[in-house]
Amino acid sequence: MGETGGVERTGSVDRTELEGFEAVVLRAGDLETTWVTGAGMLGWSLRHRGEELLARSRTVAEHAERGATTGIPLLHPWANRLDGDVYTQEGRTVTLSDAVPGLRRDEHGLPIHGLLGGARDWRVVEADGERVAATLAWGPGRPGFEGFPWPHELRYEVTLSPEALEVAVTLIPSGEERLPVSFGHHPYLRLPGVPRAEWLLELPEREALELDERSIPTGRAEHRPAERAPIGDRVLDDHMAFEPGAVLALEAGGRRLALECGEGVRYGQVWVPEGRDFACLEPMAAPIAALSTPGGCPLAHRDAPFRAAWALRVTAN
Repeated sequence: MGETGGVERTGSVDRTELEGFEAVVLRAGDLETTWVTGAGMLGWSLRHRGEELLARSRTVAEHAERGATTGIPLLHPWANRLDGDVYTQEGRTVTLSDAVPGLRRDEHGLPIHGLLGGARDWRVVEADGERVAATLAWGPGRPGFEGFPWPHELRYEVTLSPEALEVAVTLIPSGEERLPVSFGHHPYLRLPGVPRAEWLLELPEREALELDERSIPTGRAEHRPAERAPIGDRVLDDHMAFEPGAVLALEAGGRRLALECGEGVRYGQVWVPEGRDFACLEPMAAPIAALSTPGGCPLAHRDAPFRAAWALRVTAN
């Protein structure tokens, strides 16, 4: 790969560096994927027959230093936005401020994309065959803990087969306290060689969750049937709830890229911004601003960890 160097062979897993950060490269059949274990467990690359399927408008260093989103970032402890700086969950009220490490804000001043960013304290616990796994400890004294003061461990698993990239994140509470879950991923996807307007966008039967002018849910929803249509000149920022096993997909140029939502993934966001060459199909464990609604999140327990899993399946003519 052009961006990597210093490869150490370990079976079908290559350990390498990307912009000075530790990374791994997995290969299986026509697929190859690169994950930056030294900066946020960032999904940096997914190649099919040598062509890149992830859009990257930021560098790894920008992700590591300020949490800039690109490729496939993990957004934790919340995906998307919160409805203000104060939230209450499980009888505990948390007040955020700009002094909390990792806090970022959107154009309306709302906290966005969690606190984890390009964390450098992921520890690789497995890199064998076509799989890599890493863990991160979130506890007192860790930067950002005051913004989400529930100790826990994250276990991140990435598996590559000749047909699909599979991702799973498990949240394991460290104590007896129940823990609110609101994380998600933000894949930036592209289909090379075809203008975005010609991409077919496939959405499942779903509840379309209305958002206000700040992109916060209003509480209103509309049932919509499954659909499949060209993106055309549409600009989308659509939030939705769906049944287990939902599939969202992009298709063009004889290639189909399908997001298959597994356990723990009941919500999603479709973001197709104006004037860009990508589309985001975002798997989420909870709705936007779930932390801002008491009782609005699924809960993890020490004896019942929360696991969210999804896959990107690539098929071609």
